[in-house]
Amino acid sequence: MVLSTSGAMRLRISGRLLAALTGALCVASLAGCGSISKLTGGSDSAGSASGGDSFTKTFVSGGGTTGPDVDPSIFASQGYCPPIEVRADTYILAVYERGKQDNPEGLKYQGTIRKYARECSPAGNGEMTIKVGVSGRVVAGPVPTKGPVVLPVRIAVTGADDRVLASQLIPIEVGLAESDGSVGWSRVVDDIRVPVEGATKVYVGFDTKEAKR
Repeated sequence: MVLSTSGAMRLRISGRLLAALTGALCVASLAGCGSISKLTGGSDSAGSASGGDSFTKTFVSGGGTTGPDVDPSIFASQGYCPPIEVRADTYILAVYERGKQDNPEGLKYQGTIRKYARECSPAGNGEMTIKVGVSGRVVAGPVPTKGPVVLPVRIAVTGADDRVLASQLIPIEVGLAESDGSVGWSRVVDDIRVPVEGATKVYVGFDTKEAKR
């Protein structure tokens, strides 16, 4: 069956409207809205973060806290680079008012990791430098939040038997109070140095033990 031009246009418009309505409902519910999109054009997948194995496929440029931009052209992978992923249960950070933990009415804000990528380059002496880009969003909860919020993002590189070769805690400040209730954030870390031999995985995720407010 061949769709007419007007029929195809109606389908495209309906698809965009459905996506917009789905996003609005996700923000309204604040219930683990980790609907993550792949920068390479893949479909959204609720409840899990999405990332690429190289910056040439997926990358968030810049290091500010405004909505991230995609710029694949500024990175290129070189040689071996360990794969990157988000550790289980660390792609969402929910911060509650004191004494109201896990109570939806006590939620102050919820942060999510939505996109991430890495790039490796030789550093000499048998070592390599790993550059990591990560981005996401913060959504305000029912409890008003004054001033900026701080997202504790941890990046770690592990080797055999999950041995930690490098680990950095990156506090990311986001001006949620000045936004309309939802704001994007992004950060690039480019100084992670580890041995080439033995590095098996790059992890990103929220360090919930370091959540301050």
